[in-house]
Amino acid sequence: MSRLFTLAFVVVSLLFFTAIAVQAQTGTIKGKVTDAQTGIALPGATVFLEKTAMGAAADARGEYTIQNVPAGSYTIVGRYVGYQEIRRPVKVSAGETIAVELRLTPSTLSVPPVVVTAIGTEALRERMGTAVSTIQG
Repeated sequence: MSRLFTLAFVVVSLLFFTAIAVQAQTGTIKGKVTDAQTGIALPGATVFLEKTAMGAAADARGEYTIQNVPAGSYTIVGRYVGYQEIRRPVKVSAGETIAVELRLTPSTLSVPPVVVTAIGTEALRERMGTAVSTIQG
């Protein structure tokens, strides 16, 4: 029984120390996404590290956290509908938490003009089974 206990203790210890060693090789990025003009939080904004699968969505306060980021240099990208995308270089060190505040600038969306054209005659207007209105102007 004591042999089984010793073996279980060794296995659990190895798993624990391996997890600590892996965690020590990574860092964390925390921050807040806000409107650059008003400072208002942008909940639901997406923040990710370019060319990786790591990212997060900002919470109701505009705050985000990306954990277990391997040490190294990255480009962090922030996006939100109706705002210009922002990119910033970041350097993550093992065992460290860095703060990256992202201030997005509102963008204007240009929509091409919509042209509505109709051709008809009095005869066709009478045969239509729906109400027809004429706008003079």
